[in-house]
Amino acid sequence: IASLGVILLIKPALYILTDGIVTPDYMLLIGMCCYQIIVSVTNPYFMILNSTRRIVFQIINYIIFSIVSLPLKYFLGLQFGVQAITWVGVITYFLLLTISTYIMSQKALSVERAKYANQE
Repeated sequence: IASLGVILLIKPALYILTDGIVTPDYMLLIGMCCYQIIVSVTNPYFMILNSTRRIVFQIINYIIFSIVSLPLKYFLGLQFGVQAITWVGVITYFLLLTISTYIMSQKALSVERAKYANQE
């Protein structure tokens, strides 16, 4: 909801603050908002992995994410501009972190459920 508010209110806010000199770049702004939404959706699954002590998986995932996304951000940023940097971050975060973290958290929850079901 906050991201939607930013998108709707950025133009009048920038007009008030800069007397219309600065205009918003909506592709960049929407990409940044999408990134925050994806991160906020993924974070609870990280908490599940933390609680089940699957930290190494997360570290390896972030290393892979960095190795893939940083060069892509650099080269596509040079070719297409600053918007590409944000959108590469959105796409690679979703593909490399969100999906794998969701799958691993579901597997971790299944293991934990089986532990507690066997105790009863």
